[in-house]
Amino acid sequence: MVHLRLSRPVAIALLASALAVSSSPAAWSLQSTVASESCVVIDTDWDIDDLMAIPAVVVQRNVAAIVVTEGVSEPRGGAGAAATMLARPYPGASLPVVVGMSSNSSVANLGWLQDLRASQLTVNGLLSEPIQVMPSSAKAARVRSAVRELTKGCTSIELMIIGPFTSFVAYESGIADRISTVVMQGKPLRGDPTADSADLSFNCWYDKKSCTRAFPILKRHDAYWVDVPKGGPIPYSPSLDMVTSLKTTGLPGTTRRALLSDRSTWDPTQLPPASESYLWDQGAALFLLESSGFVQVGGHWEASFTPQRFRERWTKAVNGSR
Repeated sequence: MVHLRLSRPVAIALLASALAVSSSPAAWSLQSTVASESCVVIDTDWDIDDLMAIPAVVVQRNVAAIVVTEGVSEPRGGAGAAATMLARPYPGASLPVVVGMSSNSSVANLGWLQDLRASQLTVNGLLSEPIQVMPSSAKAARVRSAVRELTKGCTSIELMIIGPFTSFVAYESGIADRISTVVMQGKPLRGDPTADSADLSFNCWYDKKSCTRAFPILKRHDAYWVDVPKGGPIPYSPSLDMVTSLKTTGLPGTTRRALLSDRSTWDPTQLPPASESYLWDQGAALFLLESSGFVQVGGHWEASFTPQRFRERWTKAVNGSR
């Protein structure tokens, strides 16, 4: 059973042991309390760009579940952070958060990743004290069962993967016949002439074994890899203006406060030396919501509109504008 000791109250019940989900298996969104025919499942490793990407989808779509996979965050800490942030604006509602799979990758030599993990245990400074998480391991069969149960009212599922593929290879078989689209951040493992085989995207690099297993599975689905353009004179990076333009209430307000609580994790003007910040996962979210303005480049898709327009689209999406 999951034990999450949160520094502030948040409703996280258990669907099964080793899983943190809402007490109701029905899909939930900010727009509807009943499952609709089309649902979204978000698979995340809860990094700062995930924190920015997920609210845009939650506000705009009917999200059936969020699966937190080991990557930048470990599953229980990331699940606690996601559940805390998403529950704060709406105390009477809880979006199902599933503690996903661990790859048990060593992060001993990755100081930058350890720093990000620590920052996200306070939801990027939103909480005054970090979430305390007791370690335990989620099992593949239980993750698969949880995702299947949470999506049982969905006749079609859009899947957004913005973390490693460790959980995906565990639960995909339970929902495969209902997956309509898969949108992923990054470039494919093979077959993209623009990709450098020696420089994998983080999600494949962190757990290459599961990425290799996922690659042939994804060929059976309508799958899209989305990456941020990196070759232009103006970088596709976050800006202070796109955050301060968010509403101050509801989930946009919580997102705004979380990001402004610690700008050193995302704001290019505040980053530590040699650090980079791009609109990675935000791009996958915008593609999922509205793919117009994205063009295929090699084996992946990129935004063809300007960085400023990118930021405006993100702000509008989180604010609930169409």
